Order: sequence, then C-alpha cells, then structure tokens
Amino acid sequence: MNNPGEPAKYAQQLDDDDIGGFGIREVTAIVVERWPVLAAAIFVGALYGAYRGWVEPPIYAASALVEVETRSSGFAFGADVFSAAMSPAQPLATQMEILKSASVLSEAISELKLDIVAEPIHHSLVGAALARTFRGKELASPPFGLDRYARYAWGGEFIRVIDFKVPERFTGLPFRIRVESEGEYSLFGPGGQELGRGRVGQESSGPLLDEEEGWTLFVGKLRARPQTEFMVKVQRMRNAVASLRGNLRLQQRGDTSNFGGSTILVLTVQSGDPISAMAASNAVAETYLRQNVERLSEQAQKRLEFLDSQLPRIRTELRLNEEALLEHRTQNGSLQLSDSAQGLLDSMTALEHQVSSLELERSEMLGVYTTQHPLVESMDRKLKQLKTDRSRLTTRLSQMPDAEIRLLQLSRDAEVAKQLYLALLNKSQELRIAKAGTIGNVRIIDKAIKPEVPIAPNRGAILGQWVSSGFAAGLALILLLHLLRTSVDSPDEVERKVGIPVFATIPHSKHQAQIDRRKARRTQAGRLVDRLLAQGNPNDVALEGIRSLRATLYFAMLEAKNCAVAVTGPSPGVGKTFIATNLSTVIAEAGKRTLLVDADLRRGRVHASVGLNRSPGLSDVIASEVPFEAVIRKLGPNLDVVTTGKLPPNPAELLANQRFGEFVEAMVEEYDTVIIDAPPVMNLADALTIARWAGTNFMVVRAQRTGLKDLTSAIKRLRQNGIAVDGLIFNDLRATLAGYVREGYGYYKNNYYQYSYAPAPDPADDRT
Repeated sequence: MNNPGEPAKYAQQLDDDDIGGFGIREVTAIVVERWPVLAAAIFVGALYGAYRGWVEPPIYAASALVEVETRSSGFAFGADVFSAAMSPAQPLATQMEILKSASVLSEAISELKLDIVAEPIHHSLVGAALARTFRGKELASPPFGLDRYARYAWGGEFIRVIDFKVPERFTGLPFRIRVESEGEYSLFGPGGQELGRGRVGQESSGPLLDEEEGWTLFVGKLRARPQTEFMVKVQRMRNAVASLRGNLRLQQRGDTSNFGGSTILVLTVQSGDPISAMAASNAVAETYLRQNVERLSEQAQKRLEFLDSQLPRIRTELRLNEEALLEHRTQNGSLQLSDSAQGLLDSMTALEHQVSSLELERSEMLGVYTTQHPLVESMDRKLKQLKTDRSRLTTRLSQMPDAEIRLLQLSRDAEVAKQLYLALLNKSQELRIAKAGTIGNVRIIDKAIKPEVPIAPNRGAILGQWVSSGFAAGLALILLLHLLRTSVDSPDEVERKVGIPVFATIPHSKHQAQIDRRKARRTQAGRLVDRLLAQGNPNDVALEGIRSLRATLYFAMLEAKNCAVAVTGPSPGVGKTFIATNLSTVIAEAGKRTLLVDADLRRGRVHASVGLNRSPGLSDVIASEVPFEAVIRKLGPNLDVVTTGKLPPNPAELLANQRFGEFVEAMVEEYDTVIIDAPPVMNLADALTIARWAGTNFMVVRAQRTGLKDLTSAIKRLRQNGIAVDGLIFNDLRATLAGYVREGYGYYKNNYYQYSYAPAPDPADDRT
C-alpha cells in the first residue's frame, strides 16, 4: 500500500490554519471542557467582590425639604408694571442652579467649617474596615499586640477640629496630629517636623517654618490612645465647594411644572459621617433661605434709595409751582377758569401725571435694563403716544385767552406736582413696610435629621458585579486558551486539520491508567502479565476501540505491498506501544499468526509490557547476524514477539542496515500480520527507515497532548521522504461532557458505549 515515492492517497491539508467556526455548541463545549478555569475566575471575582464590599466605606444621606414658590417674588402694588418686571417668575431649574452655586455653598462651608478635614489615619483599607466594624466600649488596640502599629487608628477614635488656620501656601497640604496624653496633642507639618503642642478645648498657635503667619488650631474633642495619629488639613475653598457640590443631590417632588405654583425640592447631602451629612444639608438649606430673603430685601432697598433721591426734587417743584399759582391769583384778582378751560385742565393734569410717572419709572428701569430691553422700548412707545396727546391738548390751549392760558398752566403744574409727590410718598412708605416684612419665596418644610442606615455601599450589587466580571474574565480566558492551545481535542478536528482519516478512536481506559501506576511485574515467558490490557481486562472500553481498528486494518492492508504495519507517533508519550501491543493481541485472538516487533531502539518498552527481558532482540539480529529464529519468543497462541535487544549507541545507522530489511521481508512471509512498534518521528531518521519497509503506516495521536504543530511537522517529514501516512489512530479520548455537548448523543454513544460480556448465571448456584 505504501511504496517509496508513491504519492499520498489522501489530500493532506497541512497548511490550513482554519480553526473552524465558533457556534453555540462549540463555545459551550469549550467552556464545559475548561470549567475549572471558569469556576476559578468566578471564585476569585466573588472573593474580591466580598473584599471590596467589606472595605468600601459607608455613605450616609441626609435630606431636607425646601419649598420654592416660583411665582413673582417682587413688590408690585396695584398695577405697578415695573415692580412685576423687576421680579419675574423664576423656573425651578433656576432655583436648583442657585442652590448649587458657589455663593450658597461657600457660605455654608464657612459656617460649618467644612473646609477643615480631620480624620484618623488607618493602616490600610483593611485597617479602616476593622475600625468601622469595631463596637467595643474601649479603644481598639493594635492587632496581635504589635506596638509598631500604635500610630494607626483601630477603632473607637474620634476628633473634632473647630478651627484650623494656616498660611495660604499650606492650604490643601496634610498636617498630622499625634495624641501625647489625655487631652494633649502635638502638631506636625507636611514635612514631618513638629510645630508645637496644644490641649483639647483650648486654642493653640505657633510659628510655621519661616512664614510670617503661623498656625492656629482649636481641637474641640479628641478620643484616642496615646501615639495615635490623625490627619488634618484646610481645603482650598474651590475644592471644598466642588466636593460639596459633588455630594449634593437635588430632586423635585410634587408639582413637576416650572410655573405650577409651590414646588418642593429634596435637598440631599451624602457624606461618610452621618452627623456631617445632616449638618451640611441643613446649612445649605438655611443659607439658601437667608440669601433668598436678602436678595428680595435688597431689591426693595434699591427702590427705596431711588425714591428717596427723587422725593426732594419733586417736593421742591411742588413748592415752586404752588407759589407761582398763588402769586398769579393775587395779581389777577377774581380771575376764574371757564367750564371748557376747567375740562381742559383736568385732561392735561391727568396726562401730565401719566407722563411724569412713566418718565420716573423709566429712569428707575434704566438702572437695571438697557434702552434696547423690550420693557424699556414698550414704555418709550407709551411715552411717545402720551406726548402726542399732550401736543394736541397744547394746541387747543393756544386758542384760549392769554390770561386764562397762564392760569391754566400754573394750575396744571401745581396739581401734577402734588399728585406725583403724594404717589411717590405713598410708595416709599409701602416699600419700607414691605422691606421690614420680607419673608422671601422659600421656606424650609423639614430639616434634615441624622441618618441611621447608610445608603451605600450595596454589598450585594458589588458582589454581583465582581462575580459577573469574574464570569466574563473566565470566559475570555477560556476562549484565549482555546485559541492558543497546541493540542488536538477531537477526531473530527484532526481530520479537518490534516486531511488524513482517523481509522480508530481509542477511548480513555481507567484500567490501563491503574496498570500504568503499578510497577511492572515479571512472570515466566509464555504468559502475559496484567500490564497488558487485552489480557487483564478484555472487556475494557479501550479494547473495543482497538478491535474496531483490527477490523478496519484488514481492509487497509488489501492494497498494501506487505502485511507489515508500522505504528509511530509525532512525539513520545502518545501511547503507540499501548496500541501496538494490544492490537497484536486482539489480532492473534482472531486466529491470525501475528508478530510484534519493538523497533524503538532508543527507549522501547514492549519487553516490560509483556514481562520479558530486553535481550535477545532486534538489535542482536541486525548487529550480530544471529538467526532470525533466535530472537522470536512466543507469548501465546498465534502471537510472537521480538524485543529491542540491547540498546545500541547508533540506532539510526543500525536500522539503515540491509539486515533489517531482510528481517522484515522474512517476517512478512512467515506471519499474517507484523506489527512494528516504531520510534516517534520527531527529528529522527529511525521512523523514516522503518516506514519504508512497512506496507501500512499509522500515526498515533493522543487527545489533549499531541500538538497540532508536532503532528503536521511529522506528517510533512514523512511526505518529504516519499512516505504517506495511511491513517491516524486517535488515542485516549476521554468521555467528557464537553465531547457530548460538541458532538451530541451519537458521539457519546458510539465512542464510549461498551458491552459487558458476563457469563450466564449457573442455575445450580441459585440457592433460593
């Protein structure tokens, strides 16, 4: 079947690097096959998730309820258009932005000294977690009594810094407070140098290096063991504002429309300290309320200042107009206005009063808006219309007698000045009353209370997140290992990769694994020891695979040049000796005269498997030219064996001797089947020499051990020497759930199902 130089019968696609498609079945099989990797990744993820959930500091949230009336908050009296324009209704979104503004937050920070950070120094995240979970009445001591950890806080420590001032360039830098004794402490600078000492409840101060300004520290409360250290620093105001803004949450409750009347805001501050969260929430709410009232009061104050500046001028004009009217009446005696002139006077007086009022309001409005503002432009249009009407009345006035005209003008000016003065005086009094009673459009409904239960961390969510991450990482690692793997896992994969048919699949044998773990036991010649599976466990599942190989071997040898079958492998440890010895046994059991030849002159082990000495053997026949019959030893009916003989120093040269070819030719004439246990191909010439004399060549591939690269390299090497591999034997295929998932029930059944041949029970043994 295999002549030197004959091309391979099967197309051997050795350069095909296609790894095949990844379907759901394939991916599932890969995951099932490497489930320990996935389980380990999930376990590590769960372990780290539990650790993160434990060391994560708690977060408390304190909420205050604030009502913000989005209606106009100005001081509009009657139909005072300008007052309503000065205080337009503000959307709730605007109020929320004001609440988060630096002006509100910085004032709250200054009030509570939130820019001062003081906290115990812990050894690590674990140390901080231990300190948080400590519930003892006394202070916790360093673990295991180690004094070198005395500077760290281990539970029960507390500090309250009322005031801390340092020069500007030291703002944001950490200082250290070390407890010296009961009520006494030392302050250390950022560089570790001691700056001075102080007592709890008293303000302490001292110089700070070469700075003109020194430090001032007021510690209100301090509870800790001696030598325990705390960190204290003054944050820059912008950093403190950013921190508070990041911990501030605003949520609208109730009416969700911006102009729907009263709307309630939930003002929530998050902090690691429940008391700090409560204090900060209340401080922000109260600051917002105070600034709201101050803003509205400031509007009233500005209007009052404007009115107070105009009243003296209007009062002077009124006095002058009244004096001029009195003087005119004195000079003209009993001159009175006619009915038509009196009607004209009333119209002109009302018109002049409107013009003067609008001009006054326009002057006040220009203090806030520009001349291009729509309100100012609207007022200009009204003034223009009023002035047009006044011009028309002035034309009518010019048609009257001069004396009557003068009297009418003086009466008009006096009446207009009087009405304007009284209106401004009344409005001034109203604004003074409104300013004194300003309450704003914001009120605090509920103040924040101290939270008892933290809102974070959600340890269940953290654990679930890391378990999911571990699961994803495990899947990724499994797929990466699969892509980087070098071994073959299934017969179909081997056939797809190399293009050579698999003649038989040999399942994994537990009995053979037990035999391999036991030490070889020698017996007298002529009897197989229990290291040979075919003799000790003839019903083993692996033997069923070898019997199927025996059946296919008959058909493969029909076209072969001789009955010699070489069994080799790409590398050691693939099980070629196991295949050769047991295949020889099952062929002999079928009535065929069989010869087993151990041609692995480097590390052949057939003699140990069958319980014989290594010599005499094949090397003795080739080197010493002893008769062939001298090295053939009988193992049983129809089965003979030739061991390696003494291992030579030059096995490749010895096998290349013509004597070896003569031996093979003589044996194939004498026996029905000659099974040659050949050495692995690797980079050796031994297997090439043997394969040229064999009519059929089989390559043994071991599942999850033989590398695809080694297999393709071995096949290429044989082909380059004109030798074709007639078939593959897939050895040690394990019955795994992955194989079942990958190939389905039929694969599992056909490859792993075995029949049990047990003798029928003897009726004589039935004693019931």
